[in-house]
Amino acid sequence: MGSYYRQQEIFEVTVWSKPAVRRNLTDIQNLMLDTPAGGRVPLRKVAAVVIAPAPTEIDHDQVTRYLDVTASVKGAALGPVVADVKRQVQTIALPLGYHIEVFSDLQQRQGADRRTLLYTLGVAAGVFLLLQAALQSWGRAALLLITLPLAAAGGLLVALPADRLLNVGALIGFIVVLTIALRNGILLIRRLERQEGEHPRAGVSSTLCGPPRRPRFRSW
Repeated sequence: MGSYYRQQEIFEVTVWSKPAVRRNLTDIQNLMLDTPAGGRVPLRKVAAVVIAPAPTEIDHDQVTRYLDVTASVKGAALGPVVADVKRQVQTIALPLGYHIEVFSDLQQRQGADRRTLLYTLGVAAGVFLLLQAALQSWGRAALLLITLPLAAAGGLLVALPADRLLNVGALIGFIVVLTIALRNGILLIRRLERQEGEHPRAGVSSTLCGPPRRPRFRSW
């Protein structure tokens, strides 16, 4: 019958009659209503009473009512399916004031993937600078950063078939593995540096020498 507003919330107001006056559609159509002039008219004179399918729940976005119709896509790419649905929806004639919006989580996932890629590049650049500061060598820092993804190769082989690559637990596991591999790589490079300092490389050196001098003896 209307809406009831209280504390910025909307409550639908409905009328529920006694079982004796709602046994069938004809009884509801003949339900008598009081008029402001004091008379009575049947409900069918002022409203269309019919049986029709109706949604069990209607959501509200501020003062606009909306109804979500969802579908899962399997065996096909999500982008072409969404484009096909949009073309089909444009051919539907809607009453005045109604409109249809077709969207999917594909755009949200693409945006999240782009943000993840940017964050990954930023983190990689920061790690590279920290490695250079710790090792005092751009080449060794680049070598360690390039070989670092090899530590996660085993996890990728397991995560890809299981479709758990972007799981939060999987990401935390990858971070832990990469951290341990990074620490071990730094320790290994430091150890090699110490070994090079203790055992320098053998080289060839030449010195310009003249003929040997003969000892001189003086007699007094």
